[in-house]
Amino acid sequence: MAIPPPEPMRWPTTLAVTDVQWQLENVSRNGGPSISGEDQVAYGGSMSRWTLSLTVVVGSRTEIKCYRALMAALQGRANTILMPAFELNWSPASQAYGVTFNVCTFDDGATFADGSYFEMTGTYAYLAFAANELDSTIYITASPYVPTPGQYIGFNDDDGNHDFHVIACKSGPDGRAYMIEPAMRRRYESSQAILCERPQCEMRLASDTEGQLTISREQYQTPTLKFVEVF
Repeated sequence: MAIPPPEPMRWPTTLAVTDVQWQLENVSRNGGPSISGEDQVAYGGSMSRWTLSLTVVVGSRTEIKCYRALMAALQGRANTILMPAFELNWSPASQAYGVTFNVCTFDDGATFADGSYFEMTGTYAYLAFAANELDSTIYITASPYVPTPGQYIGFNDDDGNHDFHVIACKSGPDGRAYMIEPAMRRRYESSQAILCERPQCEMRLASDTEGQLTISREQYQTPTLKFVEVF
């Protein structure tokens, strides 16, 4: 039996974030010039990769220690972390604005065992039919949740994969066909749960030099971190 990969770290709720920017780095292919002179461009959706840039609010002694611990545990680009969508109605950034969100504590000796991390469960929809690798259109049974264009969704499986997508549009006579970006990373069977409320993307730091923290007396620091998708 294959040994499953270790579970990635999760973002600690101690650290509030602001200025979150998700970006899908698209890859296109250009052909030679056509007879009419028109551009010939093909979209390489299967090669697109998510990037994430966010600013972390670091001010208190607790936040400083938590930030240092997180950066040490990531070991540059060596280790991975599950990054949630950071929608403001439930992300740590909401903490600064007085909005509550769901967290789940743990005391099993994990990296941030003295705190809490994002509760990664949420409202689900389900695949109506199996979706194959590289499919850009999937069919969703929108119950109990109805996904909408522009929304982030996620797929998790027992092998430790955490796939992150955005809905581009919906179509079809019954409205169950959804175009997604990027294309499916792997095959999922029908009735596979789709994480609609709290999707997450497995990522690593964009470079080994990310995360430098400068401490100034009596001032909050706001280091910016950049991550890239793992797949």
